[in-house]
Amino acid sequence: MRQEINGAECLIYLGFSFGQMNMDLLRIQHGNGPEKEIFGTAYNMSDWNALESRSRIFRSLTVDGKTLTNDVTLKNLTANQLLLDLWYKLSG
Repeated sequence: MRQEINGAECLIYLGFSFGQMNMDLLRIQHGNGPEKEIFGTAYNMSDWNALESRSRIFRSLTVDGKTLTNDVTLKNLTANQLLLDLWYKLSG
């Protein structure tokens, strides 16, 4: 799983709690993958929790001071709505 995350160019977190245990499980081990575009849902999350969720994503994609993304976009949308909004981007 971590190898696939490391090699991916785009990651999408849908209906994900961003709990620390979950983020630790997804933490990459090697920072040699491509830079990633990150999208996710933060449906009904407070601004503070969404900000902390973004920080947890950044930390999970950082190894030896190298972070594999420059931006994390979290939206207050359901998973279905986010996928509909990203349809053109994701379909190529």
